[in-house]
Amino acid sequence: VIGKGIVRLDARRSDGTVFPVDLSLARAQSPAGEIYVAFLRDISDRVRNEAELKRARDRAIAGEKQKAELLAVMSHEMRTPLNGMLGTLELVDDKALDARHQRYLRIVRESGRILLRHVNDVLDISRLDAGKMTLRKTGFDLVSLLEDIVDNQRQHASARGNRLILVPPNPELHRVYGDPERLRQILLNLVGNALKFTRDGTVEIEAEYLDDARNELELRVIDSGIGIREEDLARIFRDFETLDSSYAREAGGTGLGLGIAQRFARLMGGSIGAESEPGEGSLFWVRLPLPQTARGATEDAPVSEVAELPQR
Repeated sequence: VIGKGIVRLDARRSDGTVFPVDLSLARAQSPAGEIYVAFLRDISDRVRNEAELKRARDRAIAGEKQKAELLAVMSHEMRTPLNGMLGTLELVDDKALDARHQRYLRIVRESGRILLRHVNDVLDISRLDAGKMTLRKTGFDLVSLLEDIVDNQRQHASARGNRLILVPPNPELHRVYGDPERLRQILLNLVGNALKFTRDGTVEIEAEYLDDARNELELRVIDSGIGIREEDLARIFRDFETLDSSYAREAGGTGLGLGIAQRFARLMGGSIGAESEPGEGSLFWVRLPLPQTARGATEDAPVSEVAELPQR
């Protein structure tokens, strides 16, 4: 141990008890000849504190795991009866009801759908955090996917007086390779959020390759809505964040959408971010490795991949 710096060892007291020490031993020359200089420090308190921190960390990790498992089980158990209830409601012949009962039925149906979306969000979060989410990569038509999203959200946009616009994408985006369903979920979350916080304005969707060599694709959702303060941009991707209670009451939601979008983007090997100014609208971008495929590749069989979500 001579000249090796600080070494942790066990020492023994005169009564025979063993305790941890830091030892530093050096050699030097003196007029009287060679000497050895040693520093010995009792680190019992530090070792005891470190052990307690490790135990606390292990308890926290175990608690988080149990919470994730509970959320996954409860979300699944809640989704099953919800699907049964919604399916039964669709069988009710509302034409046989008067106007008042038709309105009640619409409220029940819409409330059930909202609750099912919330349950699905929690289930997605728990599966992602547990590393149980898989990617199914295949060749697909990205332009058609974007057009489907616009068609799907057009009624939602019109209800708030908004125009939902797809900026004409490059024809090369007709043939890309990746997981279309995860990408669809990311974009639906971003477009849905943009429409929630925009009234009598516009929401645009853009897509283009940033670097052909790396096959990095950037998708942008740009709105003319209320915008986000700079100090809030750092936390909008946290779970259950709604920034302001008045926004939450007006727009609804659990605050999980952006957290799910971020997890999916990272699962696919990409990243997500936002730029905004209060009153000037927002720009959300997603950058993903989506290489182009040869003509006809969209008919290839999908390939399932188990992807481990990187630590945040």
